[in-house]
Amino acid sequence: MLAADEGEFASARQNLKRLLALRAIREDRAIWPQLSDENRRMLESRLKDVEGGIVHRLMSAYRHLAKADEQGLKWLDLGLPTVGSMPSLARRVFEYLQTEDLLLGRISPRHVLEKAIGTVEPEKPVDEIYEAFLRYPHLPLLENKQVLLNAIAQGVKEKTFGVKVGERIYYGQEIPTADLEAGATVVREPEAATQRLPESKEKGASEEPSKAVVRGVAGTSSTPTSTIATAGIRGYRLVAVIPWDKLSEFVRGVVTPLRHDGADITLQITLEARSEKGIQQTTLDQKVRETLQQIGAKVVKEEV
Repeated sequence: MLAADEGEFASARQNLKRLLALRAIREDRAIWPQLSDENRRMLESRLKDVEGGIVHRLMSAYRHLAKADEQGLKWLDLGLPTVGSMPSLARRVFEYLQTEDLLLGRISPRHVLEKAIGTVEPEKPVDEIYEAFLRYPHLPLLENKQVLLNAIAQGVKEKTFGVKVGERIYYGQEIPTADLEAGATVVREPEAATQRLPESKEKGASEEPSKAVVRGVAGTSSTPTSTIATAGIRGYRLVAVIPWDKLSEFVRGVVTPLRHDGADITLQITLEARSEKGIQQTTLDQKVRETLQQIGAKVVKEEV
């Protein structure tokens, strides 16, 4: 968040008023024709000077940057911009954070393991690790998600940790970027070493899949527990009422883990909306239905 310096903002405001006044004179059809050529040249010169200094004045005003840390908000001073430079405010903040090592273009795999995953979690999805860098003040700011993906790829190659994608574990080898972005999960080194698939299976050796059947109620299947653990559960169906403000937690804690295990998911939403004051027809037509059409939703049933 950027905040203006009180003194510099007052100066910028005065310049803006002067600019508007000069433009008003130039565009006034009653006043402009009555001015002499010398006065017109003088006005144009002043207008040019004011216009040229507005950007610098605004850059000088918006110089205080608030950054969250563990104690709350920490205010940083960007300093006065160089005369003649014309960067945007966003670019100015970006360059300042880079200079102060607050915005990183590279991090070490060990930093990812110790700071973003912690000491108690045996594994953590890549998306959740990136979200942690965005949410928690004690973690450094990253230029983009690719910085994290590069660190994870390096960590896998150096055996700092492993990465699980579906049923496959990458450990001590190159990992394609596409796999890192496809629901990958970082696992700690000991677990990665024990879970890594044999080379024959990684290379596509044929293996007879288990035909275990798991019933909907625990204890009803005649398949041995060890067989189920090896084969994995083939299907899972859930019917639940989810609070509307907990949908993101539902996706993160239920849908995402299932996707990490390679499950194909079909999600059917049942929504019931009631309003004492009445739902507007334009809300249904221009927002609800239009959004459903844009996201490619298949409407099974709709009642009003």
